[in-house]
Amino acid sequence: MPILRGRNFGYSIYVQFKDADVHADSQRIENLVPERSFRSICESFASMCKGKSSLIKAVIFGIIVGITRILVAFLMDFMSKSTLTSGPFVAIYRGNLKIFEHWDSGWFIQIAQHGYFSIQSTAFYPGYPLLIRLAHVLVGANTSINTVAVLVDWSAFIASIIALYIATSLVTSEIGGAVVAVFYAFAPASVFSVSAYSESTTVLLCALSAILIVKKHPFAGAAIAGLASLTGSVGAVFGLSIALGYLLRERKFFRAVLIGLLSETGSFLYAGYLWSRFNNPLENLVAQKNWFRHAVVPFTGLYANIVNIVTGRIHFSVLPLPATNKNMVTAWVIDDLTALIVVFIVIAYLFFAIRERSLLGIPLEWVIFAVVSTIVINSTVITTFGTFVSTEALARLLGEVFAIYPIGYVVLKRLWILAGPIAIGLFSLCIMGQLLIVLNFWFT
Repeated sequence: MPILRGRNFGYSIYVQFKDADVHADSQRIENLVPERSFRSICESFASMCKGKSSLIKAVIFGIIVGITRILVAFLMDFMSKSTLTSGPFVAIYRGNLKIFEHWDSGWFIQIAQHGYFSIQSTAFYPGYPLLIRLAHVLVGANTSINTVAVLVDWSAFIASIIALYIATSLVTSEIGGAVVAVFYAFAPASVFSVSAYSESTTVLLCALSAILIVKKHPFAGAAIAGLASLTGSVGAVFGLSIALGYLLRERKFFRAVLIGLLSETGSFLYAGYLWSRFNNPLENLVAQKNWFRHAVVPFTGLYANIVNIVTGRIHFSVLPLPATNKNMVTAWVIDDLTALIVVFIVIAYLFFAIRERSLLGIPLEWVIFAVVSTIVINSTVITTFGTFVSTEALARLLGEVFAIYPIGYVVLKRLWILAGPIAIGLFSLCIMGQLLIVLNFWFT
């Protein structure tokens, strides 16, 4: 009997005809196409990812994209002709990689060196500083801890690209994995991902956990998520998403509770430390006030800024800010634009999912993570400046929500002929956003 070979996004599906009409066989083939069947995606890619060639492909791709992104950062530094020369942590900006050690990098490095030295420092989770300290011990005290911090981040960044590529490939295709990895690596706020920040570590651990979940190892995935919850609030949200997703899908309450507890191990450990050190297990939340960040009704800041910009009420030249901060406002607008695009992606995904009555191949845990994170992250703002509401860090925090990237890819594929132009436009916005953030914020 003849064998039909059909190719879809880089791999072949072999189907053997039986004694049936052509229409029936065509229907069988259509049902096996990965975009039409989440089960076939999991089975096909789970077996494919066991092969060395696929893993090598992901590693090579991640290394190339990661190194390219790092080189782009050096290029932007060359374009700016600027380095940080003042500030509370200027003493630590002495290494050759000082362009990757700005702003909050100083807090992470100080915590890695001296532990939590103030209430304000508790706003930073301990996962990334612990990695810095461990790596510094391994390489020896003769190596600058600043350099170690950057190298740890670069390693996590490249590994996160590889993990995200594999995770997305499991639920879409290899092309989808490649597209998603590139957009993640060159997102508007990706300068933080290649600097001494915790973002790359969070994405890496969440993506690894996501891979295990897709491969139906929920407890192993929850254990990795527990480590992610030690790196930041986004990791903690992902842990809760795992538990809720498992409960809604499997209807097993006790196991869901165990998964939830396991996925929040890092949060519990950090809360225990804060209780013993500062007599308050939620001291890191109290510390947000010292950073002038407070909770608001979701999307309040985003809505206010968009309305004020559209109506012409915001003019950067008259904002009540110091001269340096006027440039920072330009970068903050990128936070609003990024948040607006993410909100559109999530809404568009929910529209297509409801219309097609399926999750479009995206695991339930990922969907919950994307929706809840988008709402939570858009529920905090920093002290307002006149008519301008500072939504600083929205782009950076949303960039940690790995699930938004594959969800965006799924939405993009359903836009048919518009997919290509929109993808090019979005990538162009990513590059322009990076330039604005780096040249108007990072080096101020």
